[in-house]
Amino acid sequence: MAMKDFREKITMRFNVSQLDRTIISLLNNGHNKKFAGNVTRLFNLFTEDSYRTDFDKEVRVYLVKKIAKTILEKDITSKDAILSFLDLSGKYESDAVEILNNLFEFPIDESELREVDKMISHQLKYSIIGNDSNELADKLANLQAENYEDFESFIHEFQGSIDEMNKNLRSANESIEDSKQDVSLGSDGFVNVLDKIIKQDRNPSSKIKTGIRAINEVFDGGYEKGRVYLALGLAKGWKS
Repeated sequence: MAMKDFREKITMRFNVSQLDRTIISLLNNGHNKKFAGNVTRLFNLFTEDSYRTDFDKEVRVYLVKKIAKTILEKDITSKDAILSFLDLSGKYESDAVEILNNLFEFPIDESELREVDKMISHQLKYSIIGNDSNELADKLANLQAENYEDFESFIHEFQGSIDEMNKNLRSANESIEDSKQDVSLGSDGFVNVLDKIIKQDRNPSSKIKTGIRAINEVFDGGYEKGRVYLALGLAKGWKS
């Protein structure tokens, strides 16, 4: 499910070190298009005045956007391919090239990549709450001050705002979960993710046992997480 584009902007809360880690992760995770997409969506939400007062941050934000855009537009699958297509000409060229040269060969392991992915995902996810919080705060203030003409209509509108936030959070979660399984068939990432999925499926802890051995055997160990099961049968047919 595609994530909703928000018109409201948010304050960037990355420091220089976190921006460097994001650049390194993009360079070493080019086959993961969902990660590059989440980075693009998040950084497009940032207000310019939240990083324009710090040139070190400003040039790194520029570099993050450029790398992510190149990965998505050129279907990059390797770090070296990024250099072939990345165009840094313009105001930040010399500074951006210097940062890129310093970070290009910087090593990063899978656990670090997951941490950066988690950092991006959480900021993207909880930016939704920030976008909607002011509206909800105003509604709560009006509720406490009894500043409404019709209470029933007001409650209906208030509930609608909460439902909209929940829907946006679900959409964000689905987008983030999808990014964890995004792989390139032409990379080792496919084998690694496939192996992870198989191990998770075989892991007994991933199944919920029913307490009835026959049913557990039918479902190869029990109910799977993330699925919905419906029991059908005649009245008094032992469904319970």
